[in-house]
Amino acid sequence: PDDEDSIYLHTSGGRPVNLRRSVFAKAGDDGIDCLGGSLTVEDCIIRNAFDKGASLLQNNITIRRCRFIDNDVGVSSKCQTGADESVPYLTLLENCTIVCENHPGNTSDQSPLPAPQFHSVGVHTRNKYGTTTMNVTQRLKNCIISAEEPLRNDYPAVGSTTYPLMDVKYSCYRDLGGANPADPIVTGTGNISADPLFVDAPGRDFHPAAGSPVINAGDPATTDPDGSRTDMGALPFPP
Repeated sequence: PDDEDSIYLHTSGGRPVNLRRSVFAKAGDDGIDCLGGSLTVEDCIIRNAFDKGASLLQNNITIRRCRFIDNDVGVSSKCQTGADESVPYLTLLENCTIVCENHPGNTSDQSPLPAPQFHSVGVHTRNKYGTTTMNVTQRLKNCIISAEEPLRNDYPAVGSTTYPLMDVKYSCYRDLGGANPADPIVTGTGNISADPLFVDAPGRDFHPAAGSPVINAGDPATTDPDGSRTDMGALPFPP
């Protein structure tokens, strides 16, 4: 059902909204559904949403150290038509782990319609309203994305740039194939395409196991609590 969300935030009245150390789970629609405003989401688990883990419409949002687990789409950002198209917005994800699911029975409002619905998408630049331009930049750093389609962009490529509105650095992609094998990945400093080697993904332990390629592979300018170079993902090594 539409708007059967774990939490729905309808504008913030100019005030900042902070979600911290919380779990948003088992939503028939979105885990976090946002309409306008500035938000910070930190150290949260957003899981088992039958549509999107975070659905964003004209938001400036910072998401840090969060796990988006078993949602059809991890994070989706969009804007409306008209004057809103000229307003810049930023979706910032740092040290997030996004592991998507494919729920074949999902017939929610994912775009583009009326084409067949898609599932298991990590981060989506979405054109729901038929806008001619998109002014939402999605900036990722130190993230892990495991999905059938790690990145999706509804807007035209610019030259050889498939994802012109995405700035991704020091992140790990795992393309699970599905209906879209060998999806292109965004180029960026420090990015890798590999199995992140979680400790126990079926058991929902998404720490990196010993030997994981994401260990000490994040931005060298940042460190983990143990003082070593930052790992990619929401959970550092060792567990």
